[in-house]
Amino acid sequence: SYNFSATLPLHILSRHMTDERNAFVHNMSKQDVYFSPSMSVSHANFSISYHLRTRLPELSQLLDVTENGFSLFVRKGNPNLQTAYTHELSFRYQHKRTEYSEWLNINAQANFVQHEVKNALIYDRSTGVTVLQPCNTDGNSLAAASVGFGRALDKEKLLNFSLKSDYSFARITGFSTDVLAA
Repeated sequence: SYNFSATLPLHILSRHMTDERNAFVHNMSKQDVYFSPSMSVSHANFSISYHLRTRLPELSQLLDVTENGFSLFVRKGNPNLQTAYTHELSFRYQHKRTEYSEWLNINAQANFVQHEVKNALIYDRSTGVTVLQPCNTDGNSLAAASVGFGRALDKEKLLNFSLKSDYSFARITGFSTDVLAA
């Protein structure tokens, strides 16, 4: 028989912060409402699942404030930051034959991130000023798979053979630039 489960939690979050910087007081309040669904299907020897993870930008990153206490390093906020979403998908298959002490495992997973918050680093050669500002990037992903097999080689099941192979691929985005003088 198949088993199916799904959850659809609703999150309501109220956040507030007071920031005192550059001789100014900045107050920020934000209401966030989001879902974090999760689904899975399983059968005797396999399962597949999906999860959506949500990560909100920090309020301090959303403040439209420029901090330039050190003349060659400037930190800026970004009020246009979006919420980051991580999509997670996994698959598992397992097969056993007890009469031979034989087993086979196959696992795969993939993650993809939308709107990940990264710090953009911009260096201007002509002025020597470096600007750091959070921004959204797309394209972070991870894929991984493994296959394992094992079996007894004799009737008493004292001598065993097993083999396992893993593969993974990750793509990590970043942002930096060197601005040349015009």
